[in-house]
Amino acid sequence: MNVIILAAGIGARMKNLTKKKPKCFLKINGTTLIERLVTQLKKLGLKDISIIVGYKAESFLLKDVNYFYNKRYSNTNMFYSLMKAKKKMKKDTLIIYSDILLSKNILKKMAKTKKEFAVGVDVNWKKYWKFRFKKINSDLESLKINKQNHILEIGRETKDLNNINARYIGIIKTSKNINKKIISVWEKEKYKSKPNWGISGNSLKKAYMTDLINKIINSNKKKIICHAIKFKNGWYEFDNKKDFFNFKNYKFKIAK
Repeated sequence: MNVIILAAGIGARMKNLTKKKPKCFLKINGTTLIERLVTQLKKLGLKDISIIVGYKAESFLLKDVNYFYNKRYSNTNMFYSLMKAKKKMKKDTLIIYSDILLSKNILKKMAKTKKEFAVGVDVNWKKYWKFRFKKINSDLESLKINKQNHILEIGRETKDLNNINARYIGIIKTSKNINKKIISVWEKEKYKSKPNWGISGNSLKKAYMTDLINKIINSNKKKIICHAIKFKNGWYEFDNKKDFFNFKNYKFKIAK
C-alpha cells in the first residue's frame, strides 16, 4: 500500500497564517500538521508516501517522500491534484487530506481495512460541530449510509439532517482496481468543460474528492460499493483561522 497526501491548496481562509507557507505547515503542539502525519504513517509501516504540492511548493523539505507538483493549484482542486500522482495508483492507496489532524486509530484502521473502496466517517460529528460552530446546521453536506454501511450519496450541499448519517473526515482507501476506475473516469472526461460535473456543482478540474466518490458509486453500470468506516471523533479539521486558534480548547482526545 502507498499513501497520497493532498497538499497543493492555498488555504486562503487561513488568511495571514498561510501567507508564507501552506496550511499543512501550521504547528500544533510544536509540530507541523504534515510532519505529524508523515511520522504517524511511517510508524504504521507505510513508507511509500507521496505529497501533491502546489502553493509554496518549495516549503516541502521532508525526506524519504515522493513529491508531485500541481502547477495549476490556484484554479484546480483535489481530484485534479490526485491525478498528478496517478502513476502511484497501481496498488492499494490511502488518500489523505493534509490539513486534518487524525488519530493513530483512524489511520491504522483505514490502512488495515480489506474493503476495496472505503471512506472514513465520523458518526459522532454533531458534538464536534457544536464545538466548532456552536450549532449543528452549518457547513453541511450529505452523507447517506445504508444498513450495510454502504455510502449511497456524499457531498451534496444540504440543510436536512436526515441526509447526514455521518461526516466525511478526509481519508479514503482505494484498491488498485478502484484506482483503475478513478483514472478511467479522469481519462474519459478530462477534456470536458461541463460546469456542474460533480455533486457539489463544480467542474471536473475543480472537483472535490467527495465529487469523485459520488461519481464512482453512482455512474457505473456495475454497482461499486463504497464502505463507510465509522469512527467517533478522533479528528480535527483546520479550515480557517478560528479552527486553528480554537484547537487548544478541543476536549475530544486525538491520540498520537
